[in-house]
Amino acid sequence: MDKTADSERAFQKAISLSPDCWSCYNDLGALLYSRARYGEAAQAWEKVHELAPDNVWVYENLGAVYFYIGQFEKANEYWTQGLHAAPGAADDGLYSNLGTASFYLGRFADAVDYFQRAVDLKPDVYIYRGNLADAYRMIPGDSAKAADSYAKAIQLAEAQLKVNSRDATALSSLALYLARTHDPTRAKTYIDKALASAPHNSDVLLSACLVQLEAGNRARALAWLRKSVAAGYTKQQMLANPELAALHSDPEFSRLAQEAKSYR
Repeated sequence: MDKTADSERAFQKAISLSPDCWSCYNDLGALLYSRARYGEAAQAWEKVHELAPDNVWVYENLGAVYFYIGQFEKANEYWTQGLHAAPGAADDGLYSNLGTASFYLGRFADAVDYFQRAVDLKPDVYIYRGNLADAYRMIPGDSAKAADSYAKAIQLAEAQLKVNSRDATALSSLALYLARTHDPTRAKTYIDKALASAPHNSDVLLSACLVQLEAGNRARALAWLRKSVAAGYTKQQMLANPELAALHSDPEFSRLAQEAKSYR
């Protein structure tokens, strides 16, 4: 119902009644993470790690939050630990996340390897296919492999939207895949739907930026990036994201990097 303050108060009340309830902290962390309150989410999930150190999902969550605040090596460390905490429980997601960390660290061949492992474990997950395509795209000479992976990702994202037509992540991902396979008309249709479904989500707003960048609309791309920053997209993410490299020379990008929230 988008009643964030009421939800947060309810989680805090649950924690006050049961201070050892790791799932209460976990749910609170999920709420804070979804609102781009990454520092607070990290604190909540560190508490989960303290209460339930063998829980594989806390490694995935902590890796995610440290990734979003730009501590990519620390994210990589948590995700690697997760593979050993409960082998097989979440290996596909952890491999995909390790691929994303490698991608942001500029280790594109490593990213391909991790994303391929995720695809091998769960071949019907569109995100994994799209991530693999993105990594191939960064390696000279692998454009054909990227195109094949994008084509499969598009099919899988379309199938997901038949299940939930308002899935903002699927909508924005599909828009980006279409933009990167030279279908700007359909890309615009799906990014507009994603924005209607989740107008304040920093990831969706970033996808809008990237769709415009693929279309060669630099000014519009920067306008959407500004909105993503306002919604919580961090300075560390902006500076490290290889997909934004084409904007680094623009004075507006420099201004946004100064305005974006920064974590240490």
